[in-house]
Amino acid sequence: ELMVRMAKDLNHTVDENDNIVDPYRFLRYLNSYSQIPFMYKLRYINGRREFFIRMKNIPIYMDMKNKMDIDDGEQDGQTSHSYHIEMSVSLRVPVPKFYVYYDEGKIANSIAAVEPDKNDIGIYSMKVFDIPEINHKGWVQYGTANFIKEKDQKFVEEIDITELFKAPVGTNIGTSLDDLITESIHLGISPSRFIDVAVYTNDMNVNGRMPAEMDWENRKIILQDKTINSYFYLSVYTDNLYVNDRILEKDRAYDSRISHAAQKDIEQFPKYNEETGTGFRFRPVAEIKRKK
Repeated sequence: ELMVRMAKDLNHTVDENDNIVDPYRFLRYLNSYSQIPFMYKLRYINGRREFFIRMKNIPIYMDMKNKMDIDDGEQDGQTSHSYHIEMSVSLRVPVPKFYVYYDEGKIANSIAAVEPDKNDIGIYSMKVFDIPEINHKGWVQYGTANFIKEKDQKFVEEIDITELFKAPVGTNIGTSLDDLITESIHLGISPSRFIDVAVYTNDMNVNGRMPAEMDWENRKIILQDKTINSYFYLSVYTDNLYVNDRILEKDRAYDSRISHAAQKDIEQFPKYNEETGTGFRFRPVAEIKRKK
């Protein structure tokens, strides 16, 4: 219902049975603006195609502490065969429970000018400029950051923005923007084809965006000679359609709904505590296969 409502609000055609007529066109729109890749695939439980998002790094807890039960089987003379073996397994999968769909429309405020009296205190503010949320290429804003030069630094020649492209600390999202930059450079393709880095400054003499170049190998912004500004506003824009398509392909998101956890992912979860019964037990896949 959420996706149908969104499709209607975005003027995508929906039939009388609340089916999106062109789901792949709608999927293209979603992946053009979302920072989480969307998929449209078959849901086996109801035999229908639906929209999914790929949630990374979610553990599956399997409780197999119950013993196996075996019946007496079928008797054939002095021998028994065809035993029925049962075992209760508890499976817990954390899933997102709630999504909110809202309109981020802007409301115009009216300001009335009145004559001040002796008890009024004047408070003034000045908005220097608006950093656009969508750049000239139609790409949406991926993130923003500020940079302040050192006190003893006369000129700013470059700004290192390596951390802007990496995944959040302690979170493994599978494929980060930094991975896509490395892949692009390896293929001989400039990351500027899907990433745009804009630099603004507090200098009132500079009208809007500052001229700058990117050193993609070292993830640095190269400024013009003798840039004396002290405060910089950085805005990163991405072609989300390309980025999300590459993430889905590199993570092989359409291949399987479940993937084996790497050791570095396992280490961030608390180990199982026999006394409290809390935490997680993990067993290497090779060991499980041998015991089978």
